[in-house]
Amino acid sequence: MRPTSIVGAGRLQNGYFSGGAVRSLMDRLSAPPDGLLVSVETAHDFVLHPGAQVRLRLTDARSGQLRTVPFRFEGVVKEFPTAPKDSFLVANASYIARTTGSDAPGTLLVDTRGTGQRQAAAKAKRVLSPSAHVTDLPTSQTVVGSSLTAVDLAGLARV
Repeated sequence: MRPTSIVGAGRLQNGYFSGGAVRSLMDRLSAPPDGLLVSVETAHDFVLHPGAQVRLRLTDARSGQLRTVPFRFEGVVKEFPTAPKDSFLVANASYIARTTGSDAPGTLLVDTRGTGQRQAAAKAKRVLSPSAHVTDLPTSQTVVGSSLTAVDLAGLARV
């Protein structure tokens, strides 16, 4: 994400994060730019503490090869509204662009104020590229709501 603009562009809440308020954590992603926020699961599984170095393998756009990029753990991002429900990371887009040679976004968040979501997604797909993966919120909610992980399996053993 672009930490200098995301706070004004979205309605980020302090409850989405641990280890600081939204503004302070976005500042930590900005200067120096190698800051990294990780999910609760990742912080726990890897016993991360503020300032710990995290090395991620990212695809270098110039060579097409994976390259190790160092980051510094700055805090925890909780269940971000568009995040997967397992392990995920939030980093400074400009740092990733500089270290990988590509500024192509992986995810775009578009606020439609709750209306025209499918139309906005269709337009984004036309503008970006036919190969871009674009999903609107209503479709995502349907998929999540109908997936096996959203089903209560408590009675399965009795069937």
